[in-house]
Amino acid sequence: MDGKWAFREDGLVGAASLPLRCGVAGAGGLLGRRLTARLAERGRTEVRRIGRTAADLTDLDLLFLAVPAAAADELANAAPQTTRIVDLSDAARLRPEVPLVLPGVAPAPRGARRVATPDCMVTPIAFVLDAIRAVATPERVLATTLQAASGLGRRGMAAARAAGLTATPACGEAPDPSTGDWGQERALTAELRRVLGLPELVGHFTAVRCAHEVGHAADLVVETAAPAPVEDLAAALAASPRLRCASRPEAWDVAGVRDREEVLVARLRPLGDSRFRLWLAADNLALPIRVALETAGLAAG
Repeated sequence: MDGKWAFREDGLVGAASLPLRCGVAGAGGLLGRRLTARLAERGRTEVRRIGRTAADLTDLDLLFLAVPAAAADELANAAPQTTRIVDLSDAARLRPEVPLVLPGVAPAPRGARRVATPDCMVTPIAFVLDAIRAVATPERVLATTLQAASGLGRRGMAAARAAGLTATPACGEAPDPSTGDWGQERALTAELRRVLGLPELVGHFTAVRCAHEVGHAADLVVETAAPAPVEDLAAALAASPRLRCASRPEAWDVAGVRDREEVLVARLRPLGDSRFRLWLAADNLALPIRVALETAGLAAG
């Protein structure tokens, strides 16, 4: 992350003129603060911390929303129509009218005004599934996810610490009576289906919130539509620029992903001709920020 940047033609701003005027709503939070710092690394860029009034939104080229859902909708509706919006909240991820964007997997449509980026647990799983479908199409995903306390936000993390959180189900909304899946678990499946363009993908997740500060991880079991030799899967994972494959046990710790912008993948094991298991981990702050910047049309040089 050397601070050199270039415009991506497949992003919201494309080859926009400089200086670029960016706003960050939620700049005081864990994610927003780091996003603001990353934007400040760019030359010739005005970075504005956005409050809750429409006056703050005047003349912005880009608006990043790192706030709760209700505030994200309010600010998106108040922003000028010429402002391009990258929404990191969960407000619009499943709305048909708002594209769910993951660079390299589901690009931003031309002319889009507001786009959403995936949940910070969905993103690394989606990068892995996208890589392996070069070998065979994923049909079913079973996983236990271990999600860092920082995913709760600054206040939520403080409350978790005060309560002595060690590891507890990350439930969200009430469970579906037919499946027993809680809101957070249902959302993982719904977002993966949408961002990968696999509407029939079956997902079974147990989401667990853990005490460590940064780093989401998952023990992932994937079933594919056709036989997938483990050698071919390993080659596909290694070929992805979004993934970092690690063979040494000392490199598997979640702490090792901190401040990294790729997904750690390890322990790939066959469970049959079309079933395999692996371990993944990613920084739940650095990776979503990288995704948001690329979605906007900015990429580090």
